[in-house]
Amino acid sequence: FHQKSHLGYPGSGIRQETFALSTNSASYQVAYSFTLQNFCVARVEYVVVGRSQDGTKRCTFKRTGLFYRESGSVQIQGTWLSDQTIKNNGCEVGYDLMSTDLNLTVKANSSDLIHWTGHVKIEVLAGNT
Repeated sequence: FHQKSHLGYPGSGIRQETFALSTNSASYQVAYSFTLQNFCVARVEYVVVGRSQDGTKRCTFKRTGLFYRESGSVQIQGTWLSDQTIKNNGCEVGYDLMSTDLNLTVKANSSDLIHWTGHVKIEVLAGNT
């Protein structure tokens, strides 16, 4: 799980993952998903770049959130922060809270074919340390 763990804090650490996908739906599609273990808190930084197939639409987003799981489903602490939004189209990013998973999502504008790339940086602190 961890790219870099913290000595003396089992289950804690940091990792960075990349993703790439193409969508042509006006509904949210999962770009990246991960499971948050019970009794953990995670700082998640989500960075996305999108470009339409024909090159007329472009976008970039950066979002940050604090998510946790304490004997139940994944929750967000506070709000999903919009660190950056630059776009010339109706594309959006978001998240879905599942029982044990956090799904990070992208959404194209109508049926435009959008190619997406990005990365996710996750810092986890396990509660049973």
